Amino acid sequence: MTRLFQPPVALAAMETDEAGRPARFRWQERLHEVVRVEQQWQIDTDWWSPAGHIARTYFAVTTGAGLLCVIYQDQQSGVWYLSSAYD
Repeated sequence: MTRLFQPPVALAAMETDEAGRPARFRWQERLHEVVRVEQQWQIDTDWWSPAGHIARTYFAVTTGAGLLCVIYQDQQSGVWYLSSAYD
């Protein structure tokens, strides 16, 4: 089942590796270990817009439980979010 979160879910407990990539995060009262980063990309847009600048680093990750998740870090606030999960 695919879950797209609108708005995205803020991840209060996020641990990263030495390169700043996700290593583990807590979601639904469970710790999810990242076993592989499948893909990484960045967006930096709307810097000209009165509505606001968006700068994010996205990661598609596979967890030890077999979930494929898309998570991102807002580069302005430093907060991590869960955008979608596929199981």
